Amino acid sequence: MQWSGNPETCAVIALFRLTLEPKPPNALSLVIRYPAETFLIGWHIHVPAVRTPRIRARGRAGSGVRHMMCPTIKEGPLQRITVPMFRYGEADFDKDYMTWGLHDPATQMEEAESILRIVGCNAPLQILDLACGTGTHAVHFAKRGHQVTAVDLSATFVEEGAKLASQNSVDVAFQVGDIKRLGYEGCFDVVTWIEKSFFDEEIVRAVHRYLAEDGYFIFDTRNPEHPKMKRLNSNWRAWREENGVFYLESHETDGESGLRHNLWIQIDANNDTIIERQEVARPCREKITDVLLSCGFRCAEYRTLAGDVFTGGEDPYWLWVVARK
Repeated sequence: MQWSGNPETCAVIALFRLTLEPKPPNALSLVIRYPAETFLIGWHIHVPAVRTPRIRARGRAGSGVRHMMCPTIKEGPLQRITVPMFRYGEADFDKDYMTWGLHDPATQMEEAESILRIVGCNAPLQILDLACGTGTHAVHFAKRGHQVTAVDLSATFVEEGAKLASQNSVDVAFQVGDIKRLGYEGCFDVVTWIEKSFFDEEIVRAVHRYLAEDGYFIFDTRNPEHPKMKRLNSNWRAWREENGVFYLESHETDGESGLRHNLWIQIDANNDTIIERQEVARPCREKITDVLLSCGFRCAEYRTLAGDVFTGGEDPYWLWVVARK
């Protein structure tokens, strides 16, 4: 990401690129600076610094010319606000997240059963369910006769999980906590981390501590060869304007780390704010394997929900990563 100007003296929006077809590719760049001039590089546009500048933006070839009005520009910098993409542990976010962020219970129970098939042990296991959410996986493990500890940063999620365990007449040791800093050493046969929103080396090292020798670490990832993931993993930047508010977004993968960087920016000059949300998403399969091995796991393989070893291909969309201590 390139920023233009001095944020102390002017509100700088961003430099973004879009790919247009037909030619020229990678030609569109947007730079908006307040209270200086506003201009678009590559769209042959230059707008002087006026209170309500009019941007003349040429779209795809053959689409003609479109105009849009910028909001009234005020003197001085805009307030920059950085908002976390995920605000786990905040009650309002957690309650809303339960309506859209979790797999449906039937899918979650299928996931839990899939993990038990992969582990393949009938004897009661000590299972640690990290970022347990509302407890569907943990409760299913307990119903199958295993000793389960379930941890989440969200008190809201943990409360819901405890209710679910009571309704199903099973015991699950639910607790609110930071999954990177639990006081366990070599206690668990299986550690699960399901429906995670990020991949973190510090957590991988912590899991290695929590596991007993030969223990399983199982978590989900997406198949990078699936058509949906290929679309999601392409590098692109875009922007739009609605009612005087600019919305910009950038989605790019770092070639060295394999990490996916997603950024959303909302510029509201009427309210003097720039709101940023960003996320660092899952790395590629090769990077996941490298991290696991560097943290002391002796092997890592990819399996399907059916439990089969994944050998490549576009399907399925979801995969398990199965590592052994």
